[in-house]
Amino acid sequence: MTGFLGALADAWAEIRVHKLRVLLSLIGIAVSVGALTAVVAISEYQRQFQTEQSDRFGGRAATVVVSVTRDDGSPVDTDGFDERFSRVSERFGFSHTARIAQGVMLDVQLPDGITQVAARVMDPAFSQIHRERLLDGRWFLDSDAEALAPAVVISEALWDRLGRVPLTQHPTLTLSGAAGGRTR
Repeated sequence: MTGFLGALADAWAEIRVHKLRVLLSLIGIAVSVGALTAVVAISEYQRQFQTEQSDRFGGRAATVVVSVTRDDGSPVDTDGFDERFSRVSERFGFSHTARIAQGVMLDVQLPDGITQVAARVMDPAFSQIHRERLLDGRWFLDSDAEALAPAVVISEALWDRLGRVPLTQHPTLTLSGAAGGRTR
């Protein structure tokens, strides 16, 4: 206890004699601790940003991507592939699986007529694997598959062409052609 009191007495004497030097030392320590904290915080923020960007484009860590095409350009047997895909994901116990069909062209009724729109058809778990962000609304739910007007996620450019109808009004898209029907 006397050692601690002796140290306090020496510190007080040093402060009384060399006020400016002690003050500058304390300011230097505070600035260096603040700078170190800022550098660590910025690097952590940057690491998280890069992780999220990587997940958006390639999926989260340990994402396995399987692409199916035919050499002769003929259509792929999607039912057969889906059956094999389900068996393999069950066998290996994958926690999340999502199928996506890209390059699908849909005929959509817009205010200025029917227009072909590029679409991606995907499972609800896709957003969890790829950290998809929406400007407004919600992502797909499993119950959307049974809806009479299935949910759809649209791009901001298509939303602009629809007149940015508020989502509270439950806007709908009318599809024509082979995929004909209504969706919301």
